[in-house]
Amino acid sequence: MSTSLSAIAGVANRTAAADAANSVIRFIWGPPPEGFYQLLLIIDSYWAAAIASVGRSELVR
Repeated sequence: MSTSLSAIAGVANRTAAADAANSVIRFIWGPPPEGFYQLLLIIDSYWAAAIASVGRSELVR
C-alpha cells in the first residue's frame, strides 16, 4: 500500500514541477504547439512501463 501512495506522491511532485516549468516556458516562449502535452504523456508512460518492467525482473531474481 505504501508503494502505491509513494507512487501517487511522485506523480503529484512531477505534476507540480511540470506546472512550474510550463509556466516559465510559457512566459518565455508562449504556449506550446498542439499535441505537445500528449507527446509528453506518451513518453512518460513508456518510461514508467520500462521502469516497472525492470523492477519486476529484479524482484524475480
